[in-house]
Amino acid sequence: MPGPLRRVAALPTWTAALLAAGVGALAVFGFAPLAWYPLVLLSIAGLYVLWSARGWRDAAWLGFAFGVGWFGAGIHWVWYSAYAYGGTPLPVAILVNALLVLVLAAYPAWLGWLARRFVAGIRGVAQPLLLATLWVWLELLRAVLFTGFGWLNPGYALIDTSLAGFAPLGGVNLVALAGLASVLVIVAVVIRQADWRWLAFPLALWLLGSLLGGIAWTERLERRLDVALIQGNVDQARKWQPGERLATIALYERLTRQNLGADLVIWPETALPVFLDQALSVLADIDDAARARGTGLLIGAPVRENPGEPASAYFNGLVAMGAASGIYTKRHLVPFGEYVPLAGLLGGIIQFLDVPMSNFGTGAFRQVPIRLRDGLEISATICFEDAFAAETHAYLGDPVLMVNVSNDAWFGPTWAPAQHLQMARMRALEARQLMARATNTGLTAVIDATGHIVDMSRPWEIAVLRSEIPMYRGKTPFVRFGDGPIWLFTTLIVLIICVRNRCG
Repeated sequence: MPGPLRRVAALPTWTAALLAAGVGALAVFGFAPLAWYPLVLLSIAGLYVLWSARGWRDAAWLGFAFGVGWFGAGIHWVWYSAYAYGGTPLPVAILVNALLVLVLAAYPAWLGWLARRFVAGIRGVAQPLLLATLWVWLELLRAVLFTGFGWLNPGYALIDTSLAGFAPLGGVNLVALAGLASVLVIVAVVIRQADWRWLAFPLALWLLGSLLGGIAWTERLERRLDVALIQGNVDQARKWQPGERLATIALYERLTRQNLGADLVIWPETALPVFLDQALSVLADIDDAARARGTGLLIGAPVRENPGEPASAYFNGLVAMGAASGIYTKRHLVPFGEYVPLAGLLGGIIQFLDVPMSNFGTGAFRQVPIRLRDGLEISATICFEDAFAAETHAYLGDPVLMVNVSNDAWFGPTWAPAQHLQMARMRALEARQLMARATNTGLTAVIDATGHIVDMSRPWEIAVLRSEIPMYRGKTPFVRFGDGPIWLFTTLIVLIICVRNRCG
């Protein structure tokens, strides 16, 4: 064992754990807004070095410490919305943030246990390949267990690398697998003095990603769409106050009238601070004017199933008006923000948090796309739904444009909106379709079919982002088949390696 590794092996357990936490925290700088992606790879490499140097004996504990650093730094902003807008006392808000970090840290702790049980005894490059595969298994689980929270998947940090070319084939998790396998194989070759010819493997992955990135996957239509994205910059603390409602609606109406003639005008999530049925009379004029000009309107608004009934179910919706038709209701709700898990036991939590309109119903998983006047179809997501590939790409019909509306004002001047935008970019790349993204306070953006930002408004100001954008028809392999193939592929890798090496 090289001298530096012997010194790591000799460290007390608590010191090694602190080092693991520091290595994990380093990764936050690899995600947006800084997006120094090599730091994510360096962080992962550091954990592998720690595990290897210490003989895997405390791999679960070090994995947990690594997770505390990774998620503690990466989602340090969670407390802000509960404290600033939910009325939660600061100590309680920090406690909620800390509890979420501890839950998420259990995933790398579990990875450490699996590594000690099945990976530690494997020789050669099979060890890092199996470790990378198990890591992606846990990322797949993290995106669905307990409603799912796939934030800070390593694949997102790699969206500006050639490995992003794997996204249309297998989504963010195939990108993550390629990145993890690359860095772990390099570390294994260096620290275990394995056959140096294996360094051709990561090089081949990056070259293959570059080649895949050159494939169009979808067909670009000749027609372009004139789209206006409205960023109202309405103060979240005042938004739901009764005295502010008419002023808020008037602001959006004024900005919309200035852009009539566009093919599509999009308001952000819950831009309408009342139920849609309560504002129809106020919206009648702008609806008629938009229809006369051939402009489709997409209005973020809470909608009631049966407006005449006091106990009617209500939904977080995106409603088409003017020269467009259809409605989309949000499918993936935010726990404790839009609904209460185990409401019978925990129903008082929402009253404690004082979150406006926080008992939404859940929309159908597959919904009919919104239609423009000429039959063009649009797929929609609301808020952090675009952090979930399954929801984003699960649509009937054949949409030619992706739309996301959000209200990241909840997170204030933190790094959360930039991280959210980074995930939206991955969804556009996976589908090889353009995404138009309208937000209340930023970051309102147009994202092209390769995941790059074409145009973006400045945050924290009233703005209209007007852009003529291309549309794309067709579905990538990932949109067609979802995560099923990556589950099968990773399972085959595990089985092959374990059979050949007699894991466990």
